[in-house]
Amino acid sequence: ELIGLVDQLGDAIDILRINRLEGHFHSEGGEEAVEVSGFGEGVLAGWVGGVDPEVAWGLGLEGELESDTAIACLSIDALLQVEPENDGYRPLSRFPGVKVDVAVVAPESVAAAEVAAAIDQAGKGTVRDLELFDLFRGEQLGAGRRSLASHVLLQAEGKTLSDGDAQKFLGRLGRLLEGLGAELRT
Repeated sequence: ELIGLVDQLGDAIDILRINRLEGHFHSEGGEEAVEVSGFGEGVLAGWVGGVDPEVAWGLGLEGELESDTAIACLSIDALLQVEPENDGYRPLSRFPGVKVDVAVVAPESVAAAEVAAAIDQAGKGTVRDLELFDLFRGEQLGAGRRSLASHVLLQAEGKTLSDGDAQKFLGRLGRLLEGLGAELRT
């Protein structure tokens, strides 16, 4: 989940990319850590990885607070060295957007970034904003599954989107999620 947040930060400031480092910085949780780097600059700007269980225990993350824990380290100095790929300007659309709340039930093994990528792909270029606002785990979802809820803003450059367009988006998203072993929560 933290990798997805760092990726969203990178998209927002338009200078970061997440690169998985196969075989490097292997964390205790069995997940690979990642390198955060600037566009084409080769600047190592930080990393994201799992926290060793002994360190988590030392931080008091035990009992009710015990869970898989991740940490991100970003270097502001390194980020300031990287020139953005564009000036960040995007003209305002003349057409209003459609807000859709999406809840996805997915296996724990499916990263939030994979769900976000499926949402973006289902939007076919109309996803203007995506905000993860809730993470839920519970018996009713089944063992090893969780729900990720997001606000999605769909907006086209050349037309006003309708409720029908939003329904088509949800249909495409449902089909893409099946490939991840996930589904839309109703």
